[in-house]
Amino acid sequence: MAIYYPPNQIRPNLTANSGEFIYASNNLPFSGLYHQLSNGRYYTGALHSNDSVEIIPISSITQPSSISNDPRVNATLVVVDDTNTTNSIYSRLINQDTTPKELPVNLQNLPTEQDYQIGEFTRYFSKQINQDSYLEFDKTTYDRLISKDPSIYYEQYIAFKMPWRLIGNKEQVYKINRNITVLISQQLNLLKFGRYLKDDYLKYYKFPNISNLYTSGGEFKTKDGQNYIGFYHIHDNTGPMVGATHTREPHGLLFPINEAIISQVTTQSTTQITTQTTSSYTQAPINTGGGGFSGRGGGGGY
Repeated sequence: MAIYYPPNQIRPNLTANSGEFIYASNNLPFSGLYHQLSNGRYYTGALHSNDSVEIIPISSITQPSSISNDPRVNATLVVVDDTNTTNSIYSRLINQDTTPKELPVNLQNLPTEQDYQIGEFTRYFSKQINQDSYLEFDKTTYDRLISKDPSIYYEQYIAFKMPWRLIGNKEQVYKINRNITVLISQQLNLLKFGRYLKDDYLKYYKFPNISNLYTSGGEFKTKDGQNYIGFYHIHDNTGPMVGATHTREPHGLLFPINEAIISQVTTQSTTQITTQTTSSYTQAPINTGGGGFSGRGGGGGY
């Protein structure tokens, strides 16, 4: 439990820029929100809490000939092997923090049309050390963190990636993405990662484009609840719709009476089965072309 400090003993909501502070425990650079206590010590976070970690200003670390008597400062200047001296560690800290570095930022990483043809793509994330704070970005940023690119603050982040299912049976896609998230969270101790994803395990999901399907009834109903008999198609964004193919003319949505029929069709499309065996789909060819990813935006009955 964190020691309670009354508000008059805390300077809250301070911001540290790169090169100003290091973590007291491991000499790694720190930037972000911090606060100062009345005893002169600095801690991470806008206010003091159980998650607050002590940090030390780089300016308080002087040349070895005039090292501060503050035991907290001296504790960070430890000899890590027989060849290193306090002076060499001081030089390392100075050289490390005088080099301009970038902080990773959120970047939108969208699946491509090729990813939808494959059925999945890779998502890239990072967790900030000592905080349950996450970022999502592209493969370039991930590679820079993993390779310890000196131009980015790789020391402060744990980078990881995960496969993400895009098409197929909707319920199965949800379960697959959720299970992968749970597994990676357990392996890497990623607290609150599912909350960061907002439990949206169908993000980027879409139906495959399938045309020239036919139902003899008992499978779909119209908006007004009538049993539908006739040709229909599955649009990548809106799902089953009236008509053999998707057109620009207004045409209604269909609502499955039994979700299993949608699961069967989407599974067949995913595995590139070109013949159908159910009575509802006799001699109805599957068209895996259509709008693709770039063809989104045709919903709403159009």
